[in-house]
Amino acid sequence: MQEILDFIEIKKQEFANSSLFEFFQDPNNDPREKILFLPCITHWVMSFADLNKYIFRQESAEDEIQKLINYHTYEDSNHWIWFLEDLKKLNFDNSLSFTEFVKFIWSKDTIKIRQMSYKFSGYTFRAKPIQKLIVIESIEAAGHAFLCVSTKLTQELKPVLGKEYQYLGQHHLERETGHTIGFLDREKLISEIQLTETERQEAFELVQDIFNIFTEAADEAFVYLQKQRDLLLNPAINSAS
Repeated sequence: MQEILDFIEIKKQEFANSSLFEFFQDPNNDPREKILFLPCITHWVMSFADLNKYIFRQESAEDEIQKLINYHTYEDSNHWIWFLEDLKKLNFDNSLSFTEFVKFIWSKDTIKIRQMSYKFSGYTFRAKPIQKLIVIESIEAAGHAFLCVSTKLTQELKPVLGKEYQYLGQHHLERETGHTIGFLDREKLISEIQLTETERQEAFELVQDIFNIFTEAADEAFVYLQKQRDLLLNPAINSAS
């Protein structure tokens, strides 16, 4: 199993080099422009809470891996509250009406992002605990890569807007380890997992699929960010449309 975790780390580093993250880390870009992507990920953040509660979790489990997963789901199931607080602090409440926002969430601008929760549900619904674990480890690794750059972004925003951000900032990062968290014997438990050759190949393919999904979603968010940035820099575009 350790080689699967090592592969997840490799894919995490590749994901960290996505165009969206490179834009975040460019000091020449205005932090207020960098944050324009945030509404795009609303569907994912809110759906992730449901994945934890209704797909990943299996109460009264006897399997040790599933017990570890259950513990993790309780830690991650309420992060959406921080996300909504950040949206409000960043004044996104004032940009669209409720009906306009709902229309946006299910628009062509967020197709790949919406598909994330559906695809992850497909991989994990009634799946074996080991398959759930691999999916969750991959999701956590991708999330950790995101938080490492979003935390720096909030540090840029603070002198401009004078606020702290829980979901995007240090508060969230400190509560994540990039892995399934929790027990002192976690490393021992995972290291003792033995995979057959078939399971091993399936695990590698699963990790690759998960990171492909995240990369497509990040690229989609970056396209949206660029569109919104162009509208800010060239108001005439919006008037013409």
